[in-house]
Amino acid sequence: MKRKALILFMILTMGSSLFAHMETRLAGQLAWEWDSGKDSLGDLKEEDIRLGGVQLEFVGHRLGFGVDSLVNFYTDHYDDWYLDWQGNIFLRYHLFGSDSFIDPFIEAGFGNAGSVNLDYPSEETLKLSLYPSLSTGLNLVFSEGLYMGGRFTYRPTDAVIPVTDFPKPALGRYQATFYVGMAFGHYCNRHHCHHHHYYD
Repeated sequence: MKRKALILFMILTMGSSLFAHMETRLAGQLAWEWDSGKDSLGDLKEEDIRLGGVQLEFVGHRLGFGVDSLVNFYTDHYDDWYLDWQGNIFLRYHLFGSDSFIDPFIEAGFGNAGSVNLDYPSEETLKLSLYPSLSTGLNLVFSEGLYMGGRFTYRPTDAVIPVTDFPKPALGRYQATFYVGMAFGHYCNRHHCHHHHYYD
């Protein structure tokens, strides 16, 4: 029992130390996605899938990890309401370091997509799938923790959830995401410490 308590204490101590030296970034985001036939963002149409949600990232100087949460409410031609959602976990590498004003990054992720008819919620109307993703993007990091950015994502495939019979929801191969958020906390590297939101 003492050994388990000691192990738990060490894990919590290391975890708190890790997060104390990382920045927390929280942003609201809006995403458009499509399958093919779009040569530029100007080709996006009203009928293309749009989702809104939040993004949370914990980031050190160059390496970050986080989660995306996106949802979309809409009606079909029968006036039935539907809910689409996507949840994604990702690893992100900041090429210039996240303290740079111009902050390009590359990213790899893994997610779950789903859809359900809200007027008739049941296993018959539920659709689920899993997918990997590859992304590249750019943040602009301003003073006092404000940042904004965009990301282009490619999903090479999606698959049904193993040992289930749920059909796959409609999922675009390409996704463009735009977001605005705030950064909290600080990190230290070998040159200096970077701080956000410390009030007297």
